[in-house]
Order: sequence, then structure tokens, then C-alpha cells
Amino acid sequence: MTLRIERSTRQRFTLFTLSGRIPHEIRDKVFEPFVTAGKENGLGLGLAFSRQAVLDHGGDMWIEPAAGARFVIRFPLNGGEGF
Repeated sequence: MTLRIERSTRQRFTLFTLSGRIPHEIRDKVFEPFVTAGKENGLGLGLAFSRQAVLDHGGDMWIEPAAGARFVIRFPLNGGEGF
């Protein structure tokens, strides 16, 4: 797992792992509740809750194409709403 942090007018965190992949068929809806890729005990709520928490604090969260799974989280540095 790799974590990269970039600063500009917003703080950007990129989390990248080769140990997991996001199936192509769910990439467009991976942040919707109850979307899962066949995990035996998964409910499909983790990423939906995570993105909503980021949005509630003035940021955004998305995925980018990669060999594994790449999640990007961005927050405002200026103390935006929710901070």
C-alpha cells in the first residue's frame, strides 16, 4: 500500500494498493450503497460511507485507473465547511 500526499490549495491524498482490484463492471457505481464485488461478508457500505464523510467535510473522493486500486481523497486547505 502506498500513500502519497500533495499540497496546493487543497490537500490531496492518494491511496494505492496492488493487492486489490476494482472490477470493471462496478467502477461507475463503487461509491453507491450496497455495491460489492462478491466479498463473502461484505455489505457494500464501506466506500459509500467513506465518500459521504469526505463530502460532508468539504472534500471529494474518487477512484482513478490503475493496476490495482487507487483512491484519491481531496480536502480544502482553507478550512472549508465542516472543518
